[in-house]
Amino acid sequence: MNDLELLAGIEEFETSIVGQPREVVQELLREQASTFKGRVVNVPLAVVASTYVRDNLSKIYFGANYDEDDHLFLSVLDPPLHEMLENHRHWVSIAATYPSRQLSFELPIDQETFESLEQGQEVSFSCRIAALIRGKSVYCVPEVLSVVGK
Repeated sequence: MNDLELLAGIEEFETSIVGQPREVVQELLREQASTFKGRVVNVPLAVVASTYVRDNLSKIYFGANYDEDDHLFLSVLDPPLHEMLENHRHWVSIAATYPSRQLSFELPIDQETFESLEQGQEVSFSCRIAALIRGKSVYCVPEVLSVVGK
């Protein structure tokens, strides 16, 4: 899938949950997780926002909002993938801007890539989706990551 198809799916999900009772939101969230987890998304152009080292664990989940009752935690959906991501130290945050929003793609990377990337560099990449958080953050495992123009 390309990044615009991912964005359309996020926007469709957000529209579908407006005004819905919690049970419906949770069912729609399960459907979203089933649809997107493991799918490969191709992003032809984005910008490195930052690189960072994760020392502490954070929760990775599919979430519709800030209410933890409306989260599906990756630790439950896919424990091996969750453990791999939680134990990874080097990360890059990549920003992709669209007319309706900016998406932040969070990718674990190896140390060599970590040391070579710089804020503001244009990149293209494809990654396997692990989680979508509130329609803004996409945690995924990179398949290909290239600096544009190199």
